[in-house]
Amino acid sequence: MKILKFINKNSPIKRVVLQEIFGDSVKRMVGSFVNDGLVFVEIKNGVPFVCITDLGKETAQPGFCSSCECDPCDCNWGN
Repeated sequence: MKILKFINKNSPIKRVVLQEIFGDSVKRMVGSFVNDGLVFVEIKNGVPFVCITDLGKETAQPGFCSSCECDPCDCNWGN
């Protein structure tokens, strides 16, 4: 969860930066997050960036509303 919260605050972020901060095991964690639909990896100029999805935001920030992106939800559309 710590890594997902970090990605949420810094998205998009270079995968190599995540590795520098959290170590090489972050590659497996990012792969798991991709499989769960929490993040996606985008290649820009040959460099992989990790970007958070709405589902990832909802997981990292339980009050996040993917309908209108308010946090905490005050629109009653998403929750």
